[in-house]
Amino acid sequence: MARPVHIIDDDALWRAIVAEMIHASPGFAAVEWESGNAFHDSPDKAPGIALIDVKMPGMSGDELLVALDHDRYLPIMMSGSADIALAVEAVKRGAFDFLEKPCSAQKLSDTVGKASKEFEGRYRKSLERERDRARFEALSQREREILAEIASDSSNRETGEKFGISVRTVEAHRARIMLKLGMSSFAEVVSLAHGCGFVAERRRRPDAGVKSAV
Repeated sequence: MARPVHIIDDDALWRAIVAEMIHASPGFAAVEWESGNAFHDSPDKAPGIALIDVKMPGMSGDELLVALDHDRYLPIMMSGSADIALAVEAVKRGAFDFLEKPCSAQKLSDTVGKASKEFEGRYRKSLERERDRARFEALSQREREILAEIASDSSNRETGEKFGISVRTVEAHRARIMLKLGMSSFAEVVSLAHGCGFVAERRRRPDAGVKSAV
């Protein structure tokens, strides 16, 4: 299956030129978007590489770069008036590379090829994290609270005091958490919780993205 390369640019002629270059490269499929808003607001766009023009009406390329889900889309910025400061700032904000328009077919092909290798590894890791986070759906609301608290370096006693339960009850919850996740040590549980982003997600929103279990 061809990996999408999203061309996000208000210049229809340049989009067509880039799309032709992309279609000439095996393994890639060009998808054209006339604005940053059109790309950002589309609910069913496939993960892939995003070639983003810096200056567009509505949502600018810089704004789209910041709003982009970098686990699903690897951004390459484009500009007809590129300078070193602009390129450096784009990379700081998460861009994989910066292309000055117009660029040669070889330059585009080389850049997209390198980006594709980076994207595939990044996207695979993202899917693995999502799979690992899904494992925590088996836990109850209280078990998730206790796990997040202990994973944030609270002791059993401190955790019990926070939730108004005994140390023994905390230990019982820990045992059930390990049982539900099929792990032999709580250290493994904590490592998984940090590695897949469960703890960071809990810190942002107390019960983000995880269904309660009875």
